[in-house]
Amino acid sequence: MKRVLFVDDEINVLNGLKRSLRSCARDWSMSFCQSGEAALAAMEKFPDFDVVVTDLNMEGLSGADFLLQVREKYPQTVRFVLSGSTDAQLLLKVSNVAHQTLGKPCEATVLYDAISRAFVLRDELQNESMRHILNRMGDLPALPVLYEQIVQEMVREDASISRVGKLIEQDPAMSTKVLQIVNSAYMGVRNPVSNLVQACSMLGLENLKNVVLMAEVFDLGAASDLPDAFSINALWQHCLDVGEGARQIAASETEDRTCIDQAFTAGLLHEVGQLIMATQLSEEFGKAIAHAQASHLTLMDAEKAVLGVTHAQVGSYLLELWGLPDAVVEAIAFHAFPSACPVADYSLVASGYDIGEEREFSPLTALHVANYFAEERDALGYIRSDADTTYLESLGYVEKMDSWWDCCNLSGVT
Repeated sequence: MKRVLFVDDEINVLNGLKRSLRSCARDWSMSFCQSGEAALAAMEKFPDFDVVVTDLNMEGLSGADFLLQVREKYPQTVRFVLSGSTDAQLLLKVSNVAHQTLGKPCEATVLYDAISRAFVLRDELQNESMRHILNRMGDLPALPVLYEQIVQEMVREDASISRVGKLIEQDPAMSTKVLQIVNSAYMGVRNPVSNLVQACSMLGLENLKNVVLMAEVFDLGAASDLPDAFSINALWQHCLDVGEGARQIAASETEDRTCIDQAFTAGLLHEVGQLIMATQLSEEFGKAIAHAQASHLTLMDAEKAVLGVTHAQVGSYLLELWGLPDAVVEAIAFHAFPSACPVADYSLVASGYDIGEEREFSPLTALHVANYFAEERDALGYIRSDADTTYLESLGYVEKMDSWWDCCNLSGVT
């Protein structure tokens, strides 16, 4: 049985949650606390909570500061925040400590669906094949230090892009990569930018944070013994292409800044699993690449045959451990075949909620299409993945493929 902790300083809100989620008691063990301090005490006594759901604006310890402590002490716990705020700076701060942010007031069915999907995603990533491959790998990489420092800066009340720029300046290689990206065709700058703080300002804090994460992840492979058929430079370029393509596609479909940023992030990081396999299972991953080339398979099909898991599964598992938003983790896990993405945990529908199978545009959609376009022009040496027409037809988006291709062409991606 899953354990869920709800935190709100208004007793009426907690009582309302108890009433509206009463039928979930067959599937969830639910606890309720009236302050962040009381919730931390409860978690110290019972550290096995699967999910915490907290209000943002509470007396005493705020929801953001509470989740920051949960993130540090209980990284395995999924973190939700409920907020009615429209303060962009505050929501940006929260996005760095919460897996998901939901609007307040929040319908019980929406909350139930979001928590259920979080459970399904994690169950999907923690299957027997994944446990077997993780045992062979040993320790996974820790969250990169510079990325963590930037996240800590972003959750400050007076977050400063100038201070973030100074953090990056301490790493000459990272500084060079940030300037390289800003001066690339993606940003469309007319005159070369040589000032790092200016470059950071052009990217914005959220995009800058994720560019740094991408660069730090790629550094894992810089001094490693990689498979002969694996090109880290080609993969870097592919991820930049897909990240920008996904951003362009998302921007053509929605004005939701979070969705656009998450599409960009998912594109940048969607191949992190390849890097992990190439550095920690070099021989086996090399065999998977060779098998894909010799047998005219997609890389993921070859990985399943040789390793039992795909790089999409390994990458999304690592990013879930690092606490990236569920929308990003889900997009990466299912980017090659989004039809396989579980919409809801139907074993829980008996609790009384009709979740249905409704899909909508998401970072997953943007990533899938951008990756398909990018693979179409890349010389991969093995069969590229097809577009998931079943998924696209279910959304009514097949007819949009030409306009999305034009979006990517205009950005110089394809």
